[in-house]
Amino acid sequence: MTASETAGLPANLHAERLLLGSILLNGDRYADVAANLPVHDFSLEKHRRIHARMAELYERGEQLTA
Repeated sequence: MTASETAGLPANLHAERLLLGSILLNGDRYADVAANLPVHDFSLEKHRRIHARMAELYERGEQLTA
């Protein structure tokens, strides 16, 4: 069971993938995304791990783009 199912919220895996992919294309947008979408809002554990890793890189000042 995913976190969104537990909370009763609908999940949109395609939107999550698009959001994470867009950050890889334009890492400068990470701060805007992170301010409005915390890691626990992602429904899949792998998406939460990717988001958390992006946060670590951002905090260290490393490049987020692919």
